Amino acid sequence: MRLIASAKSYTMYQRANGTWYVNFRAGGRQVRLSTGRNAYEEARALVETFRAAPVKDARPVDDKHLYRMIERARYKHRNKATPFGLTIGLLREIAGRCKGHCEVTGHALEDSGPFRPSLDRIVPELGYVPGNVRIVCLITNTGMLHYGEAAFAELAIAYCRNRGLLPPAPSQPSN
Repeated sequence: MRLIASAKSYTMYQRANGTWYVNFRAGGRQVRLSTGRNAYEEARALVETFRAAPVKDARPVDDKHLYRMIERARYKHRNKATPFGLTIGLLREIAGRCKGHCEVTGHALEDSGPFRPSLDRIVPELGYVPGNVRIVCLITNTGMLHYGEAAFAELAIAYCRNRGLLPPAPSQPSN
């Protein structure tokens, strides 16, 4: 497999049989398009069409997800001694603030899958109280579950450097 182009939004590669493939996410689903044998120009045209398409604004988080988040938070909180102060009004306010995007990564939230909305406690010991909760995508919340946002950010930076999306880390001087 020969990888030609990789970016945040698509990957383009050629298999050993000569067929070109373009992978990207559209409408929350993974899409793979293929071209004929050795049709590099056709694959590039697919990429340019994808890049030129207008980006949809994220939809606001709907009440169905907000009610589900409150019920899940209540269930998780049932045996804990931490305060619980969530209301649908508070979650609507938070949802209005995030405008359909994860408050940590900025990724658009989707109805289902790894990018669906999830409620994150910034400091877990403080409980579900105003000022300590935010709406993030599920995959981000899962990534921060045990080690927090700092470890998640370090991992994200390392991933981007490994993929060539960020310059290499400056080398440390030897003592």
